[in-house]
Amino acid sequence: MNVTKLVNLVSSALRAPRRHRHLGQGPFSVEARPRSRQFGTFGWVFGTLLASLISSHLAMAESRDGGLRLPGFFTTSAPVPETLQQAPRWKTTLKAPTSKELAGLQSSVKPQLTQIGFPRLPAKLAASRPVSERPEWVEHADGGWSITLEVTSTGAKALRASVELPKYPQGTSLVFFDGEGGWLSTVTPADPSETAPKAEMAPNTLETHKLIWSPTSPGATLFVEVRLPPGTNPTDIDFALGPVSHLLVSPFDRQAMRSLEKNSGECNLDVVCYNEYDQLRAAVSLMVFTTNGSTAICTGQLLSNGDADEERYYLSANHCLSSQTVADTLETYWYRESDACDSEDTSDAVTQVTGGADLVTTDSATDTTLLRLRGALDFPLFYAGWTDQLPPIDIFGIHHPAGDLKKISFGDILGYSDGSLEDFIDPSDPEAMFIVTQWREGTTEGGSSGSAIYDQQQRVVGSLYGGLASCETPDSPDRYGRFDRAYERNSWQAFLTLGPGENRITAAKGGTGTGTLTSSPSGITCDLECTTASAKYPTGSAVTISAAPSVSARFTGWTAGGCDSNPSPNECTVSVNANRTVTANFVADLDAVLEAIDDSGSIAGFEVAASGENWIVDETTSTAGGSSAASGEVADNESSALGLVVSGPGTLSFDWRVSSEADYDYLTVSVDDDVNARISGEQAWEPAQAIAIPSGQHTVTWSFEKDATVSAGDDKGWIDNVVYRTQGSEDDSVFMDLLDFLDQVLRRSEG
Repeated sequence: MNVTKLVNLVSSALRAPRRHRHLGQGPFSVEARPRSRQFGTFGWVFGTLLASLISSHLAMAESRDGGLRLPGFFTTSAPVPETLQQAPRWKTTLKAPTSKELAGLQSSVKPQLTQIGFPRLPAKLAASRPVSERPEWVEHADGGWSITLEVTSTGAKALRASVELPKYPQGTSLVFFDGEGGWLSTVTPADPSETAPKAEMAPNTLETHKLIWSPTSPGATLFVEVRLPPGTNPTDIDFALGPVSHLLVSPFDRQAMRSLEKNSGECNLDVVCYNEYDQLRAAVSLMVFTTNGSTAICTGQLLSNGDADEERYYLSANHCLSSQTVADTLETYWYRESDACDSEDTSDAVTQVTGGADLVTTDSATDTTLLRLRGALDFPLFYAGWTDQLPPIDIFGIHHPAGDLKKISFGDILGYSDGSLEDFIDPSDPEAMFIVTQWREGTTEGGSSGSAIYDQQQRVVGSLYGGLASCETPDSPDRYGRFDRAYERNSWQAFLTLGPGENRITAAKGGTGTGTLTSSPSGITCDLECTTASAKYPTGSAVTISAAPSVSARFTGWTAGGCDSNPSPNECTVSVNANRTVTANFVADLDAVLEAIDDSGSIAGFEVAASGENWIVDETTSTAGGSSAASGEVADNESSALGLVVSGPGTLSFDWRVSSEADYDYLTVSVDDDVNARISGEQAWEPAQAIAIPSGQHTVTWSFEKDATVSAGDDKGWIDNVVYRTQGSEDDSVFMDLLDFLDQVLRRSEG
């Protein structure tokens, strides 16, 4: 392709009408500025950008150069917009939020993450009559049916709504529209035979089945059309309106987003003023995502894998996004920049991309998450280079502080740490997972989380966890998860450096239990805490994956079709002829968990149940018997509960400990859903206050619950030495005295 043809291609791509929502307010113009670094919004296309486009980017084991991708370099197609049908509306209107609901917004409480919306739970749709009997159903000429939901959350500046589908026929689709009837997205869920609802001990108020979220819609109202394929009827589906995310500020409103942060100040530097970073800024975008109704913002960036058939790898922070459930809700906002250097007007090239992402890896130790973006990226983008080598002192970052237009900061590396902002350790220390920085110009704020810092060769070397920097405290430090440590810990070479003659093999875990996975030849090692592990192998070779259940689980086999052969029941051999994934299935063994905590034999044979992530046996810490029960691995807004059904009257005693974010993430003990006690922070083993169980059958539940953001410690709780004595046991007199004492305490507390 000659240069003239290439320039025409790029120019026409930039002039072509967008097929996504346009968010810019100002005209497409370039305002002259006296600043020496001033340049036009897309002036880079005809200069240095062309050089990167036609140059070849050679892969190296320790680094990867960045590169530009244009629409023609990979196949994408924007879906044809749907039209909102003129049909009866099934209306759900939530009143203006109460002061208690508004108090739930955490942007001022959690400096590491800026929250812009909170969850609201609408009334159950089928409260008055079954969904299939609603009069709003419309039959169409092709034999299909549809029903339209009109969802309003009074006072919302923007809105997201979710739909729960416990039962639906194959071919069902959900079509989302904004309050003006403009098409947002169309979602066709997988064949229901390929999905399964979570097993719950008790109904979860927010997520008993997989939720399908709408894109963000401006205003307080949006529409959802539930469409059934021909040959089915309303009795074939059951659905409910899930949580609604009520946004107090709209990501479509630049000034409102800026008002989120008190520190959003004049010290921020407009990236558009620095034309030496014209390519790189095209790799960075604003993230909007929703967790059980709480909507938040962060920053992320595309990473190069050096392949013309780009896989859209995207880096951000673990504390921003750490589960596939949340990744499904991800939206990205590209070219959210000023239309000229230091202009208050937003570029009219701003583009919203929906469709979510696939979670590749997530790592709380380095606070990193690697995603693979979905959606139609049919506009010019840059894929940032990276290196797994230690950077020099001089670094810079590009980010969206408080969700504002893209900014740039310049600073220095102060040292390396285990997460501390002050106590530095040698970078070779295994605990040195973070880079501590100080800014010379510019700063970071809420919304900058997940953004990268770069070396002077414009290669990613870290991603933002958090810190104290602001315009008010310009000399305060920030900390970034080390890219090199994340690269090593999460086998990113299998994704970012896959070369010719190589394919990627991924080993994954399925089911409710825990176990480990290893490979021969070596390369894949997935311990108890990991969910997937990948490695690259020569095309034409063979790899055998071995599965070993933990002491609190059983291995039940491999997902059908994943193995080419099975040397033994717990081994799966695959041919390396394409990028492949094999899944080992484990189920939880709650009897083993019960045995680990029942060192006295007083609860042998009791009924035990679980909710959320299953509890496991931990043989590394205990107060009796050599093992204890530990809560399962939880992500943000997730919980892990263990229930024990007992018959009273009696008294229950146990030991417990916790390692978590103090005052936010708790290990709780409840009796019949009434909280009895809870602990958080770094609490060593200690006896809990004994619990008096009244007459009748009751469920005692230990639950570790994590809030919407921030990981600290092990994010886990433990229990051990559980003893239950009923009235009339050998310690009856002691029991009765204790019961009387507890009764008096409870009466005094109630009074």
